[in-house]
Amino acid sequence: MLHEEKMIEQKSKLDLFYGTQMFEVEERKNQQIKDLQDHHDLAFNDMKNYYNDITLNNLALIGSMKEQLEHLRKQAERSDRIAADTAYENRKLKEPLEHANIQLNEYRRKLEFYERDKQQLHRLKGRNTRLEKKVKGLTWEAETLILRNDSLVSEREGLKERFNDVIVELQQKTGLKNVLLERKIAALMREDEKRSIVLHETIATCAPNFAEKLTSLDERVGNIIDEKNKIILDLRYEVAKARKAHDDLLETYECKLKQYGVPTDELGFKPLRDRDGQQLYVCGPAGIITENK
Repeated sequence: MLHEEKMIEQKSKLDLFYGTQMFEVEERKNQQIKDLQDHHDLAFNDMKNYYNDITLNNLALIGSMKEQLEHLRKQAERSDRIAADTAYENRKLKEPLEHANIQLNEYRRKLEFYERDKQQLHRLKGRNTRLEKKVKGLTWEAETLILRNDSLVSEREGLKERFNDVIVELQQKTGLKNVLLERKIAALMREDEKRSIVLHETIATCAPNFAEKLTSLDERVGNIIDEKNKIILDLRYEVAKARKAHDDLLETYECKLKQYGVPTDELGFKPLRDRDGQQLYVCGPAGIITENK
């Protein structure tokens, strides 16, 4: 009995605990359902407000886009008119543009020529500076040469006067000496012929028997004549040397006259060049006097 009572009491406690638990679970379920409904209502209202805002914004955007589209259409029409006007203006400006391009190319070409001419001018200025320096140097050198030429002209005049005096003196001495030598030679030859004739006639008349002595005498006379002839040749050699010196001096003077540009007609006398009689000696190599055979 006690056991049954305990079982009943325990069952009552369990039923009470189970009922309490079920009530709490039911309360929590109802509260959770209510919370979910409130949350869903709030989310639905938020979503409704969001989509309403989107719809309103889209409608406003559509209206704005329509206005912008109309504005863009008008702007496009205006741009088309401007483009047409611009194309017309471009067609009108095409010929001046081509002319301007031609002028631009011409100006560019002139600019290239200008740069080249500028460089050429710079080079010419440098060359002009060098030439001016060279001209100054040449001017100074020319003045020096003029002074030197004046001194050379003075020296030439002095040499000319001195040479004239020497030529006149040499011609006088040479002519006089030649005349004296030729006269002396001619006199000696005539005297020799006379003596030879007189000697032969005297021997033939006075002593016809002295033929051997006459032969010996002829040999002696021949030796004497050979010595005289040698003296004559030496004298002629001296005459030839004097003539050669005279001719060399005259040629040297004429060369100097040609070098300084003075005509030979200004000598003031006619040089003695003609030779009378046979020339016994000639000028050999290196100006050496040799016998003319």
